Amino acid sequence: MNSPTKALLGMAAVSALALAAASGAFAAQGEGYGPGMGGAGYGPGMMGGPGMMGGPGMMGGPGMMGGPGMMGGSVLRHQYVMQNGLPAKYASLSDPLRPTRKNLSAGKKLYQANCSSCHGASGLGDGPAAQALNPPPANIAATSRMPMATDGYLYWTIAEGGAPLKSAMPAFQGGLTPDQIWQIILYLRQL
Repeated sequence: MNSPTKALLGMAAVSALALAAASGAFAAQGEGYGPGMGGAGYGPGMMGGPGMMGGPGMMGGPGMMGGPGMMGGSVLRHQYVMQNGLPAKYASLSDPLRPTRKNLSAGKKLYQANCSSCHGASGLGDGPAAQALNPPPANIAATSRMPMATDGYLYWTIAEGGAPLKSAMPAFQGGLTPDQIWQIILYLRQL
């Protein structure tokens, strides 16, 4: 085979591997965490070291998306929505509040009181309670800017917490008003 053909075959193999990993073909057994192939689970990776989601990043520090692993619990939430869709009552929600100084300040206070112990002061998933959680808390500073993180997606995440995913995140729909949840979302968008 000539060099251009080999290069094309190599790119096709990488693309196929990336597609398979993204679709969950390499997902770990059980709840979505356990031994994986370096990016599929929360356990040992292909090379015997920590997996991308549950261990250090490429340079030995936090994973690419911050916090204890690559993306923490957001991987499970993303996978859940890809398989089940966003619940209909949240799908078309849009934040009715404007990012005024008052709303952002209220959102910051609510975030600090309700979210920072797990998600960290900057939303990196590195709060003091994060070490005890499996799956680890999401890096919401990064995931709140992803295309999937619509207003409805973030509202659902905060309102229902980890119940749909069997994670430790509490549901806030009984403890926070809708406006308070929207204020937190406004603040998350600023992280």
